[in-house]
Amino acid sequence: FRYERTQRGRLREHWQLNVDLFGATESAADEEIVVVAYRLLRELGADDSMFQIRVNNRQLLQRSLNSALNDPSVYMEAVQLIDRKEKMPREEFDAAWSELSNVAFDEAMKPDAEIITFIQNLKHRGVENAVYGPNIVRGFTYYTGTVFEIFDTDPENNRSMMGGGRYDNLIGQYASEDLPAVGFGFGDITLRLFLESHH
Repeated sequence: FRYERTQRGRLREHWQLNVDLFGATESAADEEIVVVAYRLLRELGADDSMFQIRVNNRQLLQRSLNSALNDPSVYMEAVQLIDRKEKMPREEFDAAWSELSNVAFDEAMKPDAEIITFIQNLKHRGVENAVYGPNIVRGFTYYTGTVFEIFDTDPENNRSMMGGGRYDNLIGQYASEDLPAVGFGFGDITLRLFLESHH
């Protein structure tokens, strides 16, 4: 259960699949989690044209924003703005962004070698529909590295279906020591809408 305003694809009661990998800090673990999400959808009958995996990295995001923002103190405000970007008219986003930065958003958010390599490694593992997603920030503050979301490509249901990433410091807030972790969650409602939109 969750407490929020209900909308299409987000109900207060839902079942959720979580897949998490604990104890590994290598980027190969992050790749493995994305591959599991990809193979899950393929096993359910989806082909690559039906969904797109958009990948970013919170460390890359922080470096980019540190260079682009007029004032470092508005970092979280910028993250929250980017997280809402796809739900805003472009003119509204550009106006809000220009108050935070003198650098155009598309210029500020260039992929670095690390994320390009990450996407290439996914391709080597058979994941051909992964792309750099500068808008993917996952608004939760506990993400520390890789973040990703998987989008339905059907224009009638063009939305994020699942997402996750690396959260190395979260477990330490509730336990005696940090435990590196990476994972994703996937709700039954978004899965049903995805399957219905393509059948």
